[in-house]
Amino acid sequence: MMTPSSSPGAPSRKIIVLGAGISGLTCAYRLHQAGIDVEVLDREAAPGGVMQTRAVDGFLTEGGPNSFQSGEEVLSLIHDVGLDGELLEADAQMPRYIYFRGQLHRAPMGPGALIFTKLLSAGAKLKLVREPWAPSNPDGHEESIREFVTRRLGGELHDVMLAPLVSGIYAGDTAKLSMQSVFPLLVELETKYGGLLKGFMRHMKAERKKREAEGRAKTRRTLCSFKNGLKTFPVKIAGQLGGRVHLNCEVRAVRANPGGGFTLEVQENGAMQEYRSDRLVLATPVFETAEHLKNLAVSLSAHPWPKTLSVEFTQAATDLASIELPPLAGVCLAWKKSDVPHNLNGFGFLIPRTEGIRLLGCIWSSSLYPHRAPDGWTLLTNFIGGATDPEIISLSEGQLVDAVRNDLQTILGMSAAPRVVTVNRYDHAIPQYNLGHKARIDAARHAVGQIPGLYLAGNYLSGVSVGDCIKQAHETVKQILSADEHG
Repeated sequence: MMTPSSSPGAPSRKIIVLGAGISGLTCAYRLHQAGIDVEVLDREAAPGGVMQTRAVDGFLTEGGPNSFQSGEEVLSLIHDVGLDGELLEADAQMPRYIYFRGQLHRAPMGPGALIFTKLLSAGAKLKLVREPWAPSNPDGHEESIREFVTRRLGGELHDVMLAPLVSGIYAGDTAKLSMQSVFPLLVELETKYGGLLKGFMRHMKAERKKREAEGRAKTRRTLCSFKNGLKTFPVKIAGQLGGRVHLNCEVRAVRANPGGGFTLEVQENGAMQEYRSDRLVLATPVFETAEHLKNLAVSLSAHPWPKTLSVEFTQAATDLASIELPPLAGVCLAWKKSDVPHNLNGFGFLIPRTEGIRLLGCIWSSSLYPHRAPDGWTLLTNFIGGATDPEIISLSEGQLVDAVRNDLQTILGMSAAPRVVTVNRYDHAIPQYNLGHKARIDAARHAVGQIPGLYLAGNYLSGVSVGDCIKQAHETVKQILSADEHG
């Protein structure tokens, strides 16, 4: 770790977190719990980033993620901020569907179901049985998801099942997404055990022994939300932090001080302010983080910082700015139940790109959680766009609605006109963990790690889900607390 030649003196322990999304808020809350003086700055008028819930005439819609999966870090945070009574869990047995060859098929949820599913041919099922003897990665090069899955499990399983699943998480292109970055555990299982089936069984056995040794029960894995939507989460955390969260703050410049610490020039509610801190957590979207690193590079070009450090920060900023963020739209449409031929008993459906359907997937929101629609109505949340369909950025709101409606009519049979509840457009949506992603992130972490008190958090680092962001934020907090212990 590099330090400037002049001594910064005794640190005051003050930390500024840039970004009031779930990553930044989690960091700030856990630091506050640890007794650290922390403040959060965010350019938006409300906390939560893309985690925004809207109530429209009795409908409850989500502007970003629609659910999160329960896990130790998530459930612990929910408990600590006092949201146990607001938590909703979806029925774990609720079926998921894949639209394939003109029909909705139940997605197989276990090894036995794979044998009987009509989604795969006999040849594809035989390929699964032969997985333990599939060829290994010959030269150990980084593979795309499509390369890895096709090699070990077959092209048919990739096209019909894995690619739609990845579309549902990343809205991404499996030919570009890195297997190592998106599914690192599967790559590790192949490397360590020579196959997925054998590796998974040994991994589960090791995990069970570890839990038993630590006296931990197995954490249930269910899809969750809150009675009043996901926005409840960031709003509650921000409320716990009180006046430490500053909204409507646009950071115009970030400097690393020669004597240690950071200076931020901030336009807050129309007026310029200067903030100083000993430590800084960049929990902003990746394109904003890239700009902050570029700003820091300018200040690092001056004495007493090593001359090479500014170059390294400039490269890290360039690498982060190169991460693909394809456009995505979420279109929430409602029909009277009497106008919907399908019973909609399930989570929703995903669609292989080979089906000639533009829609990526559809969540049956009013089936998943209660009070998402007025009595007698059905609410469907639909996603369109992503890395395989960036042209949606040029469509008007009306054209987006028409495209979604036409696909839903084909799949579910609704002929009646829907009620348009909300349309949420994101020109730069989910970070794509494309080939080379790990190298880019490792380089950025290395650069940032050379400045005492500078840290990263966000959905571009090690997972895009709500749970991933919370888990990664906890890791950032551990780094900060560890630095305190050894400082």
